[in-house]
Amino acid sequence: MNRNDFIQAVASREGFAVQDCTQIIDAALEVVAMSMSSGEEINLRNFGKFIPSISPATTRRNPQTGGSVDVPEKIRVKFVPSKTLKDRANS
Repeated sequence: MNRNDFIQAVASREGFAVQDCTQIIDAALEVVAMSMSSGEEINLRNFGKFIPSISPATTRRNPQTGGSVDVPEKIRVKFVPSKTLKDRANS
């Protein structure tokens, strides 16, 4: 399911206009992105947890040239599904 399919599914299930659902989902995803970039954890009850973690800057080897490459620090996001979500997915 892609973004547009998701918006269509929510709109038809809840009886909302597609344009309204698009704005709401875009706003929610923007809040998630902003929270992750600031290092804030998001816990959505009965869905799961988005946990940002910082990968430190490292020096790696380029396999083509053999030279070293500096890799900057980055934020990685881990998603941990709740027990409720796991149970629904496996039923």
